[in-house]
Amino acid sequence: MRRLGLDDLLVHHVCEAHGTDYLQQDFQVFTIAGGKLDMVLDAEEVIVASPHGGRELVQRSQFVAVPTKRSHPYDIEETRSATLNGKLTVQRRLYRWAASRGRYIPSSFVGVVD
Repeated sequence: MRRLGLDDLLVHHVCEAHGTDYLQQDFQVFTIAGGKLDMVLDAEEVIVASPHGGRELVQRSQFVAVPTKRSHPYDIEETRSATLNGKLTVQRRLYRWAASRGRYIPSSFVGVVD
């Protein structure tokens, strides 16, 4: 993902937290170097929360590798849909590789549907 000829490991639905009325699963990207894994991206992929008497939230993200013309071949695009008490919002952002920081850095979310 970062450069041609290098492999990254993309992992979906990593259970980050769960409990009564709460579930969080993450999307993670690891580089493989020297036989070891190094996490370079960790983002929320699924959140389902419905506290007693509170507001119900269902949030899901889709992640896609997007070709670029910059020094590395791919960015990662996140499209997030969230339903809070029946109201749908859709947002999108990009994660760009920052070699100086050794990880993907997210842009701000931009609304697609309000």
